[in-house]
Amino acid sequence: MRTFLLKVILALLIVAGFHLVAGLWADGRTDDYYLRFATPKARSLVLGGSRAAQGIHPDVFNTEALQHAFEGPLFNFGFTIAHSPYGPTYYKAIEHKLDTTARNGLFILCVDPWVLTAHRDKANDADRFKEKDRLLGTQWTFAMRPNYEYLVRHYGQGWGALSCWPKGDPDTTATLLADGRLELHIPMDSATVAARTARKVQHYRTRMMQDRVWSEVRFDWLLWTVERLRPHGRVVLVRLPATKAILELEHVLAPEFNDRMNALAGRMGASFMDLSTLADSVCYTDGNHLDGPSGRRMSELLAKRLLGTGSPAGN
Repeated sequence: MRTFLLKVILALLIVAGFHLVAGLWADGRTDDYYLRFATPKARSLVLGGSRAAQGIHPDVFNTEALQHAFEGPLFNFGFTIAHSPYGPTYYKAIEHKLDTTARNGLFILCVDPWVLTAHRDKANDADRFKEKDRLLGTQWTFAMRPNYEYLVRHYGQGWGALSCWPKGDPDTTATLLADGRLELHIPMDSATVAARTARKVQHYRTRMMQDRVWSEVRFDWLLWTVERLRPHGRVVLVRLPATKAILELEHVLAPEFNDRMNALAGRMGASFMDLSTLADSVCYTDGNHLDGPSGRRMSELLAKRLLGTGSPAGN
């Protein structure tokens, strides 16, 4: 029996050792989220859904020209509409990721009607928001590397895959960069983009518009998020472009959206920049998300606005 127990313990130690070593390989190729939980707390943050995660390029802001404008580096902590709509779950995650020593940080909060909506039957009941049972609501640690908690609880493949470049459908292949931005590696020929856009618009028209409504509770949590960040630096609400068909749906969903963002910003000592007025001058991966070059252009434009060297766009 003693020999058997020793063999079991040895086997367990070998398995544990393998997992400890495998965890060291986890990086931006592991999945679309891991690296955001395996980087230090940040003094400046990009927040929002997937438009923010893909469309705001922190490296544009993390330059020598801007290094004295705010406490950086800027880190992209945007996720998806499923994980990071504004609400108590995202608020708590932001608190975990925020370096509260910051006094001159920069906080870019990407806003659109979708991240301020909820399912019809629970629009104003925060206890029933679905994200609380997803990644941000169940994760405990947000700034640990390797983040074994994340890998144990949320990594969906065998740990042997951590040392390998993920293999799969190239349409969904992505790399999470060190600054938190999700960079896609997908076909961008005109026919593929058109088909992808048609599917996305159809999804928003037939599913999102049917299932979701504006949530005053989420709007309140956005206000409280701005209030929480304001002592630590400058807060900027940004509405990124989307294709015309999706913007039209957004207007039906929240016809007074820009007015409410302007009012919130004015009340909280923040600012609101509407870049959706440039919708026809940029390119998208699917009509909802900016492609890489357009995301960089919008980030550069936003950086110029922040420095006061560019002309206003929208409201």
